[in-house]
Amino acid sequence: GMAGGLGLVADEDGVVFRGGLHVSSLPLLRVSRRTALRPGTRLSGNAAAALRLSRELSDEAFRDLRVQEIDSSRPDSLEMTLGDYSVAFVAWEGMADDSRKSRDSLRRQLTRLKQAIDSRVGSGAKRWDATDWAGGCVYAHNPAWSMR
Repeated sequence: GMAGGLGLVADEDGVVFRGGLHVSSLPLLRVSRRTALRPGTRLSGNAAAALRLSRELSDEAFRDLRVQEIDSSRPDSLEMTLGDYSVAFVAWEGMADDSRKSRDSLRRQLTRLKQAIDSRVGSGAKRWDATDWAGGCVYAHNPAWSMR
């Protein structure tokens, strides 16, 4: 499902059309207000990257993240709201491209993010930064750490 264009959905190729309730199991995709959404248009830029991210999230390996929403309005990353209502920012090499290299980079980032969330250190974190694809790092922010 998509927000920013009420009642509009995109198919796997990024073509926008009027949708129904049957897509409620998919993460909600939020797009920038500057993104023109109308039936027949094709997603591009970060909105298309969000669709590719949503496709990868359907893989069994990443379902535990329980992504509720993907916001594509940031210029340099996508913001995901996870099932525990924590937020994760993700970026990957070749984000703008629909290529094998880009998909492999995205899968590496999602794997790193999932490993960080599943780690003991990640317990209680409410904000995740998985935008450092070159360095391979995922950063966690836990509000309790700031209160010491």
